[in-house]
Amino acid sequence: MSTTGTTALVGHSPAMEDVLRQVSLVRDSAAPVLIHGEPGTGRETIAREIHRSGARGQAAFVLVDCASAPPEVLEQVLFSKGPEGAFKKAARGTLLLKEVARLSPDHQERLLCYLKDGAITCTDGTEVFSPDVRIVASSTTSLRQAVEEQGFRQDLFYRFNLFQIDLPPLRERREDVLALTQCFLVRSREQLTGNANTMTPRALESLRRYSWPGNLRELENAIFGAVMAAGGAEVIDFDSLPETVRAVAPAPEASSSPLPMMAEEEERILPLEELERRAITHALRVTRGNVTRAARALGIGRATLYRKLERFRINNR
Repeated sequence: MSTTGTTALVGHSPAMEDVLRQVSLVRDSAAPVLIHGEPGTGRETIAREIHRSGARGQAAFVLVDCASAPPEVLEQVLFSKGPEGAFKKAARGTLLLKEVARLSPDHQERLLCYLKDGAITCTDGTEVFSPDVRIVASSTTSLRQAVEEQGFRQDLFYRFNLFQIDLPPLRERREDVLALTQCFLVRSREQLTGNANTMTPRALESLRRYSWPGNLRELENAIFGAVMAAGGAEVIDFDSLPETVRAVAPAPEASSSPLPMMAEEEERILPLEELERRAITHALRVTRGNVTRAARALGIGRATLYRKLERFRINNR
């Protein structure tokens, strides 16, 4: 499983809700699925969720990285009828072809034949077998672009284009950063020596503002690094964050205003949901109840803010 694990499923942003809706639509189907997304967005986790939650969830999930082995090795890994063959191991289950655009022309042709006829020609070319396997493919590059620039088979692309799930980068779902941060803090307590369970308001605001080119994987590494830099502290402060994240931080005097605390609360640890609720309440107060301006200031969509108002039972009248 990827380093980000099931945290790829965390979030209430419209983009993530759409991804989970698509997972629910295809999980019981036998049709091939293509998962597209930048590195670190959780493509493998989504593939596993399709398998786990669907009709094939009790059978094997097999992953083959098409970019990690030369064609002659991949030939044996994919098409052997022996116990080491991926199609053989994934019978009645799911086979994930990671970076499917890297398949050789010969392997693309044989995969196309399987998707058309349900049959695989063995590595020696003398025997055909017909395993019942659900194919999920993933790619960090556009398969349509691979057709135009890299010679990927157009007919194979059309087979996979039947149902495509596009995973949003983290910069397009910033409203999920706080929830993801909480998940990674919990994981840090399980895997590292430390007791961190929250962050200062300025640290959280910096996490929200940063663009996360490495997506979930980069956020996880940043949180784990901050926990180690904090040396066992329960509250992670701004100075423990990576320099790249600190570079986008608000000014110290500005950072305290969105999440105001009473003096007697300064030593008390507040849950991330409470910090989020305070940020929303403060934004509405500053904008005099203007939801559009408040959503813009918070870096989220207006529809998302309305959902959070309902969730936190905030009265904006």
